[in-house]
Amino acid sequence: MTIAAKPTGRPAKQDSLASLARKLTKQLGFTVSVKSVRMWREKGYPLDDREKLLDALAGQQRVSGMEPPTDLQAAKLQKLCIDIESARFRLDVERGNYTHNDSIREQGRRIGSATRSELMRFKADCPTWEGMKAVEIERRVDALIDAICRNLNNAMGKCYQQ
Repeated sequence: MTIAAKPTGRPAKQDSLASLARKLTKQLGFTVSVKSVRMWREKGYPLDDREKLLDALAGQQRVSGMEPPTDLQAAKLQKLCIDIESARFRLDVERGNYTHNDSIREQGRRIGSATRSELMRFKADCPTWEGMKAVEIERRVDALIDAICRNLNNAMGKCYQQ
């Protein structure tokens, strides 16, 4: 009898991307993520040649709509534009124009739990329907589904009013 090895749970491609990201992090001297490795592969960057990769990375635009600066004055102006954009974003965050991902996740969990609770109540109520006519069962199912959808809609509306 042969016993098969347990799968690791991660695909081999992900493992190779992670190991390549670690290798590039050591070679380049800055942190390289798996997402970056995947994106660089798609763009056709030479991942096996450090110098060519650094040249390719230096040639890419860091901020959309801005060309690399050609002199010191242009570099200062570009930095000022980036600083202004960053300040505008921080101000928008302070004004509440953006919502933190943690808040959205927590609200999603709360809504999911409430919906699950309603569905479990629905399931628990089903055995009491034995012997009822189809029309009465359909009326009850419609009422429960309407209540679940109404509660879900109200909860989702509250998420975006904050």
